[in-house]
Amino acid sequence: MHQSSLVEVDPSLEISSIQLPEEVLGLLKAALDGNPFKSIRLRRNNGGRDIVNFVTNVVKNNSEIKKLHLIDNPIHEDDFNALTSVVSNSSLHEINFEGSCRRLSYNNITTLFSQCTNLWDIDLSENAITTNGDSFLSNFLETNTTLHLLKLGYNNLNNHDAISIARALVTNRTLILLNLSGNNITQDGKNALLETVFNTSSLNAASDSNQTCLVLCDSNWMRQFNHSSNKLSHRRQKLYHILSKRNRESSNVEQLDENLSREHIPTLLESIQEYSNFIVDDDVDGERSDSVPPLSIMYEVLRGWNMPVLYERGSPSSIEANGD
Repeated sequence: MHQSSLVEVDPSLEISSIQLPEEVLGLLKAALDGNPFKSIRLRRNNGGRDIVNFVTNVVKNNSEIKKLHLIDNPIHEDDFNALTSVVSNSSLHEINFEGSCRRLSYNNITTLFSQCTNLWDIDLSENAITTNGDSFLSNFLETNTTLHLLKLGYNNLNNHDAISIARALVTNRTLILLNLSGNNITQDGKNALLETVFNTSSLNAASDSNQTCLVLCDSNWMRQFNHSSNKLSHRRQKLYHILSKRNRESSNVEQLDENLSREHIPTLLESIQEYSNFIVDDDVDGERSDSVPPLSIMYEVLRGWNMPVLYERGSPSSIEANGD
């Protein structure tokens, strides 16, 4: 007889698409006092000052709260400053202000980042954020060691922002997810981001540019990489992609011959087999991953280096053993 196990769920408050007048919020606050719940999620409640006052009071009085979602509830500047102050002095790890900050200035957004350094997860999607060339965001990402997830989808970021962020990601090793989908970023910006995540110019470049952040930017090709939590698997996947692409062009031996001596070929063959466990799916967003079976790459390498001729007479030790 198997004993069933209960899944422990963190207590939370979630109210969506219901108007919450001041008197109702007062009753909610009284009911929540003394109850250690973990998250608040308010969505489309005709938000305003009353909603913000309610949230700030609850967060102040409950040190257990880790997540605050205030979605599609418009926040005005004075209220946002008060909310930012509370968030910065709380135990919150995650905030989601999707669609709630459209009436705010860019300075309000930068204040949030600079003051709320305790946060692991920030979602500011759909807030019409425009940097006007300011580099605060990229400078913040370049040195930040706390934030794991940043969602800035469907704002007004452009190629200049994407290129600046790409440079910042070179030194950032904390960010796990960066969502820039739905912004005004064209192919030039996407290429800059992709090169930081995966520089395909050479095997060494791919290894050195092994930024493990999953970057989403309206490209299924880009989102193929960095899904695993294992950084080593990221690198192997990228290296095997390059080897596969070169195999289709029959250029592996030519490009490897400059840096690889024949005594390293057994290690190379072993690596090809090992890396083949990280094949990328083909035909995504018009791009081919070019992943091929490992035997194809091995055959190309052995044929290109003329391995049968090289070893047809055996090694020196075997020749001595046969008395030749």
